[in-house]
Amino acid sequence: MSLFGAWGPCQTGWERLVRTFRWVGSRYSGGTAATSVVEVLGLGDELAYTVGYEGQVASVDGAPEGPMRLRVTHIYRRENGEWRLVHRHADLAPPDQSGPEQAQRGVRLGAFLLLPTSYQSRSSTW
Repeated sequence: MSLFGAWGPCQTGWERLVRTFRWVGSRYSGGTAATSVVEVLGLGDELAYTVGYEGQVASVDGAPEGPMRLRVTHIYRRENGEWRLVHRHADLAPPDQSGPEQAQRGVRLGAFLLLPTSYQSRSSTW
């Protein structure tokens, strides 16, 4: 497993990741559960990925509660018939400056089927 997080060092290996996740978690208090919006899903036989956003309201380092939005990429690998998260990248999302959305269709790129948001669950709470 590897992590390129919004805060802290980039890490690999469970022992380092556990320490990093505990440190990040210790910075939060209060707030709401995170929500996830998947914008793109790539699915192959052995690898898959999602690209999207996570949002929440929380207090970080004792500051007043406020909204937080992260851009997130997850990479998954199939192991023994089950999908396992093997990489996470997240960063603080800048304001969206794109133009109006255009309709898209799923496209195949090599072994991956790429699906736009209209084919995905737009939001799920963890």
